[in-house]
Amino acid sequence: MVDMWMDPDLERAPFSAAHVAYAAGCSEDAIANYIFKNHLYLCSDAPGRGKRRKYPLIDVLQLALMAALVSLSRDAEGSARICDDSLFMAIDQLFLEAEAQGREPTRVEISEEYARLATEYKNDRGKAPRPYNELDLDHPWILSFEISEEGWALNPEWIKWGEHRIWSTPDVSQGCYLNVTKRFVDALNRLSHSVRKAAQPE
Repeated sequence: MVDMWMDPDLERAPFSAAHVAYAAGCSEDAIANYIFKNHLYLCSDAPGRGKRRKYPLIDVLQLALMAALVSLSRDAEGSARICDDSLFMAIDQLFLEAEAQGREPTRVEISEEYARLATEYKNDRGKAPRPYNELDLDHPWILSFEISEEGWALNPEWIKWGEHRIWSTPDVSQGCYLNVTKRFVDALNRLSHSVRKAAQPE
């Protein structure tokens, strides 16, 4: 099931930082830190001087994931890299193609591929990786990762409940498990509530 309950208005509209922060469960200052300090890659375009950034729905989900990972791991840098690798996993194809040619991709090629994918996902969330558009709470996507002795978030692995079932209760001393589907659905519900509340007359 791919979020059939989804409000179509949420798919089309860009959102303010205030709406996104409420949906993601963090502050606007935290979002700024994720972007500028931790270099979290989003699909929205950077605004010009004096302009406020507008966030597409895919960014709302990415920031909700980031906030949840930071809350669990306390490692913003590692969480940002997990988020980047999760949303932009298709970038691996560029490296495979370059490896087949006996070379490494250039920085320009990598930058252009990130920009291409960001535009694609911003315009059509259905083209993003499966965890970002398969929002079935009965068969959720689980993200597991470890926390090193130094406090770094490492070794992320995506698990689709029902395809790769977890048979035992996770040992939190050995790692963390995050129900990303529930996190995304909660964020969308909060976003819808925030937008509708803002639209109500005083």
